[in-house]
Amino acid sequence: MIEDVATVIEVQGENVVIESVRKSSCSSCGAGSACGTNVLATLFDQTSQNPRLTLSNTIGAKVGDKVIIGIDEKIVIKSSFFVYIVPVLSMILFAVIGLLVGDAVGLDKESASSILGIIGLFLGFAWLYYYSKRLATEKQYKPVLLRIDNSLPECES
Repeated sequence: MIEDVATVIEVQGENVVIESVRKSSCSSCGAGSACGTNVLATLFDQTSQNPRLTLSNTIGAKVGDKVIIGIDEKIVIKSSFFVYIVPVLSMILFAVIGLLVGDAVGLDKESASSILGIIGLFLGFAWLYYYSKRLATEKQYKPVLLRIDNSLPECES
């Protein structure tokens, strides 16, 4: 389970709105996208300085509580696989089709392969966009509240 700390800022019935404090060190860290904190931070609204997320309150958290949220590593790996592989495979497939049908459409094979390869890349990203929207509604792809963080507060300097 990949974990991160967030603060409960609002209780809405059986849900809580949590806010993750964006850590300034994430952008300069060498771990980059391999870091669990950075992966979880990308799940939040990118336009907000401190991104918010609404989750089911399964642990009885109250406003002001520091909570640990998590998401299964297998889901992150599976999602990463799709993000990297689908556009590339789509591009390669369309490029091969361009090589095969280039002469039939009046273009040389390399031009047809290049044009269809770029189209395939964009179609792969488009499919990924709509597929991710559908997956966003599935419970297993959402982070969950794991526990209330009872550790001592960190010193801020």
